[in-house]
Amino acid sequence: MIDPAGAVPPLDISGETLLWQGRPNCSPSLHPRPPASVIFFDILLIALLAGPGLWAMWNFDPGALWLKLLILAFLFALLLSGLNGIGGYALTRAWIRRYTRYFLTNKQAVIYIDAPLLPVRIESHPITALTPLILDDRPPGSVWFATHTHRFGDEISRTVIGTTPYGFDRIPDAREVYKRMRSLQTEAS
Repeated sequence: MIDPAGAVPPLDISGETLLWQGRPNCSPSLHPRPPASVIFFDILLIALLAGPGLWAMWNFDPGALWLKLLILAFLFALLLSGLNGIGGYALTRAWIRRYTRYFLTNKQAVIYIDAPLLPVRIESHPITALTPLILDDRPPGSVWFATHTHRFGDEISRTVIGTTPYGFDRIPDAREVYKRMRSLQTEAS
């Protein structure tokens, strides 16, 4: 599944052999999904503010059309904010996956993201005997080999709020890639 010559972006893989390259499935997915607390908060925010807002809008004097339009605009912005918190994560990740390519060489796994409006991001992860490999076999499968730590706070008091698995996400031939990465690990040890 290696593209013809010239299709590989400029990567620093001199002295390495390109074993596999692929692209993720671009359909929206809630895996890994945002925390349930975020979804619950957004639904609660919509319910608590939209109900009284609609009641107040219809019970104002009919002559105050500008006030009704202002309240309606505020409720619309609130609804969009809540829907973004619930489903925007899945749509944003799908959009980024559309511009993502994965490469596996005999020494490293490379994730190349070239999405419009974002800087080009090339992440390289060496494949050693100590690299934790996790196969997520749900279709389409994923091979996780790193984690991203999410932190909250300023530069002095940064609190860890969680980690997310990271790697070749939503690829159709995940089991084959996992076997190749395992064989690289046995060769490295």
